[in-house]
Amino acid sequence: MRSPRTLTVLAAVVAVAVAATLALGAGSGGGGTPSLAALRSDVAKLLNGPRLEVQAAVDESACAGASVQCGDVGTGHTFAAAAPTNHNPVAVAVLVTRSGRPRAGLASTAFDWSNRFVPAGGPGSLRCPAGGTGCASTALFQDGGDGTYLFWVHPAPAGVNWKSGRYFGRVTVTDPGGRKGSALVTITVP
Repeated sequence: MRSPRTLTVLAAVVAVAVAATLALGAGSGGGGTPSLAALRSDVAKLLNGPRLEVQAAVDESACAGASVQCGDVGTGHTFAAAAPTNHNPVAVAVLVTRSGRPRAGLASTAFDWSNRFVPAGGPGSLRCPAGGTGCASTALFQDGGDGTYLFWVHPAPAGVNWKSGRYFGRVTVTDPGGRKGSALVTITVP
């Protein structure tokens, strides 16, 4: 819910915009007056504010740090960096802000992972545990509480090893207000 101060400022901005539009329209014979639909669209844009800003960083060696998402005999993961000899998951850290302020409290469902570009003959990747088994821990999505989030991705289908090269993916974040932002993510497997 918007504060009374925010609503007052928005009302003032809209009033100035309408007055300026009417003045310009009157000066040009009235032909420049926007439709009510256009004014509603402008007001909606003001109310919804800017898009989300999203930044992402990847840690391909996260499993080498003995993370709980790795090293489970049932998944075949080991405590080693992602490599063409394994299918260990990689950590994707995401920073989400809106107007420069942290956007905390987002659920796992607010994050969408897409990986369309892979090394020739290489597998795609999925978020853990999306698409079935393949990651060890239940701590596969973490909210740092300050606009930082962490999730894990692994090769798909589960059990298929990485291929050496670069994987280019995209993380898209959608907040409860419908605002979106996305970032390019590069996974490099030696």
